Amino acid sequence: MSSVSISQLKTYLGRYLRAVRRGEEIVVTDRGRPVARIVPLEKDVEEKDGLDALVQEGIVRPRAKAKGRLKPPPGKGSSGVLTALLQERQEGR
Repeated sequence: MSSVSISQLKTYLGRYLRAVRRGEEIVVTDRGRPVARIVPLEKDVEEKDGLDALVQEGIVRPRAKAKGRLKPPPGKGSSGVLTALLQERQEGR
């Protein structure tokens, strides 16, 4: 089992994930104190058919639903700057 600081993990994430794929466990430290452990998935988890199975087993959580893109309220015009920008785009300037 090896140990890595958060900053080193961010810099060399691919390298550490390859080590985990080979079966190694990685302890992540913050200022020398352990805060997390990255371990390889069990073989039966890897063979499941996708994310849905992992969600059903409680291994991962689904992403929260996005509330959609921000749009101006219906019936209200755009601000002057935005209107000018959109006009320029439409006119090809």
